[in-house]
Amino acid sequence: MRFSFKFASSALVICSLLTVLVTLTAVGQSAEIDEPCMSVVATKMNILYRGVVNPVQINLSGIPDDVQIVPSVSDGRIWQDSNAGKGAFLVEIFSQVSSIDINVNVRIERNVKRVGSVNFRVIGLPAGQSNYNPFESENTGNLSAIVSPIKMNVLYRGVKNPISISVPGVSAGLVKASITGGTLTPDGRENGVYIAEVYGGSEAIVHVSAETNGAVRSVGKFSFRVKDVPPPIATIAGIEEGLVSQDRLSAAPTVIPKMKNFDFELFFKVTKFDLVFQVGTDLITKQILGSSIPPNDLDQINRLKHGARVYVENITAIMLDENNRPASGVTPIRLSPLSLKIR
Repeated sequence: MRFSFKFASSALVICSLLTVLVTLTAVGQSAEIDEPCMSVVATKMNILYRGVVNPVQINLSGIPDDVQIVPSVSDGRIWQDSNAGKGAFLVEIFSQVSSIDINVNVRIERNVKRVGSVNFRVIGLPAGQSNYNPFESENTGNLSAIVSPIKMNVLYRGVKNPISISVPGVSAGLVKASITGGTLTPDGRENGVYIAEVYGGSEAIVHVSAETNGAVRSVGKFSFRVKDVPPPIATIAGIEEGLVSQDRLSAAPTVIPKMKNFDFELFFKVTKFDLVFQVGTDLITKQILGSSIPPNDLDQINRLKHGARVYVENITAIMLDENNRPASGVTPIRLSPLSLKIR
């Protein structure tokens, strides 16, 4: 029997930090494998711990039983868990790396083919948990819920956080989920994807239930950290600080907050700020409502000498929702000041 693997450009789909779906086609003379699903799941979300043996479950659906899963790992070792079922492996981390890749291969007769890989964070044991048991999991009977934030392992206030929720072996329509300290609603565009909106507190717990054989039962609860969105960086005339010409400042006098190195596309609007500049020996401070330097104040700045300093301080901004209105559940934030020097 001869197998050949072909990957399309859309074959690899990241559906969470824990799970990778790989679509592959195997064509042989007497066997065919159509669209198997590969999942690599660590018991404790997307984290592997140093100093303990970590259980990892690798599942490949839609392939013959005689196809052997052959995983490998960088900076550690991975081996079959002889006390568990097929696909159960144990991982041990050797070095002080902050992340590792688990590579999944399959052996078909004498050939080994690569299916995909999943990246996991590597951290030390939690403080005060020297007797930590990594084999604890959110399992109920034969059902195990997988709950993963699609962007990261943190939920942000005022943001529509996408979360992937699934229970292997149960259709998405029979899975129900709720969250503490916020709302959780199906995305509507993709099965198993929910939108979490969180408000107060530092933790949110997702509760998952599933209907099987006409009965609904809980299959797990999962805790996520809740954080404020990091403040954006204030800019004006396209710069964050430093030299600026009077012509450039006059052409773009609006203070614009911009997010840096953040996974969500968010928009903020400045509501007020203090404009500070020196005229002779006098230090002038103007309290501005809105986001732009008024024309009268621009006229004064245009009369400043080269090398004069202009400061934008006490900048207050609000986060906007998709309708360009102030986002609910968040408060106005203070941005770092701008320090400008007239070119």
